[in-house]
Amino acid sequence: MVLAIAGTLLHHGIVDYRWIAIALVLGSILGVPLGMVHMTAVPQRTALSHAFGALCVTLWHAEFYLRAPDVPRFMMAVLSMEVILGR
Repeated sequence: MVLAIAGTLLHHGIVDYRWIAIALVLGSILGVPLGMVHMTAVPQRTALSHAFGALCVTLWHAEFYLRAPDVPRFMMAVLSMEVILGR
């Protein structure tokens, strides 16, 4: 995983690391308390994690649609199914 992250960060298309740093800080601020839940609250924490994952995929799908509005209907249907199936 470290190699994948390093390879991504060294990609020549990334010109500004500011958003990455902001996301890292916010993720740490939210993640540390969520990692300290009691065992009896694990189902609720899992549900919250899945909700954040669904939000992330929904935002990605919206960004994809905004940047490429002429996407064929079939491809948009396939992407929508991927969102629904959680891939």
